[in-house]
Amino acid sequence: MNQLRDTHMKKVAINGRFLTQPATGVQRYAYELVSAWDAMLATGEIDMQRFRLEIIVPHFAKIATKFKHITIRRVGVLSGNGWEQIELPWYTRGVFLFNPCNSGPLFKLNQAVTIHDASTFAVPYSYSFFFRMKYLVVLSVLAKTAQVVLTVSQFSKNEIMRYLHIRPEKIVVIPEGSDHFQKISPDLAVFKKYNIGEKPYLLTFGSNALHKNSFILNRASALLNFEELDFIVVGADSKGWFTSLRMSSADIFKMLGYVTNAELKALYQHAVALIYPSFYEGFGLPPIEAMACGCPAIVSNTASLPEVCGDAALYFDPDQPEDLAKKITKLICEPFCQEVLKKKGVQQAEKYLWDITARETWKSLPIDNPSYQSRNRMV
Repeated sequence: MNQLRDTHMKKVAINGRFLTQPATGVQRYAYELVSAWDAMLATGEIDMQRFRLEIIVPHFAKIATKFKHITIRRVGVLSGNGWEQIELPWYTRGVFLFNPCNSGPLFKLNQAVTIHDASTFAVPYSYSFFFRMKYLVVLSVLAKTAQVVLTVSQFSKNEIMRYLHIRPEKIVVIPEGSDHFQKISPDLAVFKKYNIGEKPYLLTFGSNALHKNSFILNRASALLNFEELDFIVVGADSKGWFTSLRMSSADIFKMLGYVTNAELKALYQHAVALIYPSFYEGFGLPPIEAMACGCPAIVSNTASLPEVCGDAALYFDPDQPEDLAKKITKLICEPFCQEVLKKKGVQQAEKYLWDITARETWKSLPIDNPSYQSRNRMV
């Protein structure tokens, strides 16, 4: 009886390469989405009698993550791009494959992919030649051959249509969530650990990627007239741009590098504001994370950020450090503005829930529709 049931069970494979990669917004999306699917299996919203979900990962990958109802299967002998392009399609032959992180096997038709943005096309100067060439090829092919393309904002959908030339009805917009920090207790020891918090501080993410526009903070800081103010900079590569700071402003920038989620939540909760100066974002998860933690957000007025943040943020021109300094001054000098943004921010963040992301994504996968493949194969 069990064997008969298994033969009628639809298998869904998930490209688990994200479990082997450093945690950025894209990997956060994949982890939270799969975790929500795991919960949907537990509640019966995804029928375990009909569907079997399996994360496929490289055989030698060190992975501590576990899910209750989604298995993790190790396959192959390769790693990285070789594993994804050669072994992953082999081990998922005849099975639908979901790729949550901008990439997937080129020679497989029965799959869906989430393309978070078109940054390698729109801001190529931010990437190395080989990285850019890889994604130009991979995204161009996947956009044509995948049965469905998912993305995280209307902005990204428009960009994908612009650069990858596929029709709009093939692209499904499903925003990310913001409620993952609800499950995390803030680690207040972060303030003693880094000897910070005595002064009011602005929080930001440092990055060497040019489209992240981290360098505007250096210029804007010179225009501020606050002696008691720190810039707390987090992010795996944030320490890399410390050498670019003017010596006169270097003492107000505190470079923490990588911090845990619990530490980050504490930093969000006690910051005057999050500064997010990026030129180009497909969604922009940190501002919504900050809002969910009661932290006001000052963000650039470009790309997806106005769409995602709505009227719950202060906006500035990312080409104008004077404008950023003006918005920082406004927030510090007007406590009422801080309170309004905190309230609006929490309300805005409540619009973005991982349960909704997972449910809508599951509905969008053409698992039960065999005609979908022939209809969209080469769109």
